[in-house]
Amino acid sequence: MARVTLKVEGELRNISLDSFLLVLRESHSILQELDRALSKQRNGTLKWVVAGLQEGSAVVKVESRVIRGDEDHSLRVAQHFIDGIHTIQNEAVTPALFSLDTMTSMRRIVRSLGTNGVSALEVIAPDLNKSVELSSESSDKIQALVGVHHKSIGSVEGRLELISIHARDRRFNVYHAITSKAVRCNLPNSMEQEVVGSLGRRISVSGLVSFNSRGEPIRVDVNHLRVFKEEGELPSIAQILGLVPDITGDLTTEEHFRELRDG
Repeated sequence: MARVTLKVEGELRNISLDSFLLVLRESHSILQELDRALSKQRNGTLKWVVAGLQEGSAVVKVESRVIRGDEDHSLRVAQHFIDGIHTIQNEAVTPALFSLDTMTSMRRIVRSLGTNGVSALEVIAPDLNKSVELSSESSDKIQALVGVHHKSIGSVEGRLELISIHARDRRFNVYHAITSKAVRCNLPNSMEQEVVGSLGRRISVSGLVSFNSRGEPIRVDVNHLRVFKEEGELPSIAQILGLVPDITGDLTTEEHFRELRDG
């Protein structure tokens, strides 16, 4: 179980209900997206329940409940949420596991800050002894990470996860092999079987790649997909040498490599 406190800062009786609900809704969406990313389950594994309400500003305390699977990812979800805000504000780059949907929710929250009585959002994770405050000053940084700066033909390599086959939103995410940042990919009808069969595999997608102003790939209009073999699927050295039976002469494989090593 994890506990997260969402403190919507502002003066009571001046905070717009619409803005208050928007901040809570988008914060919940971020928690759900991070749950899906960590659990690799399309519907996620956690439910968040209200554990307390407090005046001062407008404070909502929530707790997680595991509703699917045996593993509890909630502490890692809370940590990625807080660390992600720190990363955006201090480094101005997309945090690991933050998808375009997650960043869009962040943008909606930030756009609501500084208006309608809402001044800031503080996110607190007491189990981790961590907190962070998000203010409207992050607006330009988030917009730079969400907006498309340029496009070019290219490819992205990473792990394929989180497939959606809904008619209005056919897509999947590729978590970049080096940065673990989520890259959103469209799902053409003709590639559905291939994509579904590659869930959880390391792949490379090629097509028109959209980049943000930091040069990070954020979206790919896919026209080709390549699936890489896992380590256990690769042939052993002995099997490779077996393709050329005379390569070691009268020596065993071990003797051949010993001879190469010793010169």
